[in-house]
Amino acid sequence: MVEQMRSSLPYEVLLYFNRRYNVIFFLVTLAVFVYKGISFPYPADALGWEITFLFLWVPTEYARLFLGSKGNLTEQQWSVGLSLALSLFTLVLHIYYLFLQVFVLRIDEVMNSISLGFLGLEFILGLFAMLQFGSSSAL
Repeated sequence: MVEQMRSSLPYEVLLYFNRRYNVIFFLVTLAVFVYKGISFPYPADALGWEITFLFLWVPTEYARLFLGSKGNLTEQQWSVGLSLALSLFTLVLHIYYLFLQVFVLRIDEVMNSISLGFLGLEFILGLFAMLQFGSSSAL
């Protein structure tokens, strides 16, 4: 008897394109911070913290996407679940960059809104994938 593959193609495609978008997001956001640092009067240490948050986001986002893809391809609930848990840190960071950073430019709004769109869709598809993997192990 051949076992049916349960991994999610839409989830994997979304993770793939989010990896590509994250490179663009990082480079654009870093360039925007350089621009803001030159053009705007930042309070002491605020710009440093905002850039630090960006550099903390990089390994977390890489781990989140890696675990989501690995869990999806190997049909492991725990890996996708850990990826979804890491999504909470990413969500907090994008909300911070969208609403709470010292200076929010239009480019910040656009880039972080796109990231939140990816994050929301990945969270929903990741939940569906986890449910699918759970139902396959019960059979």
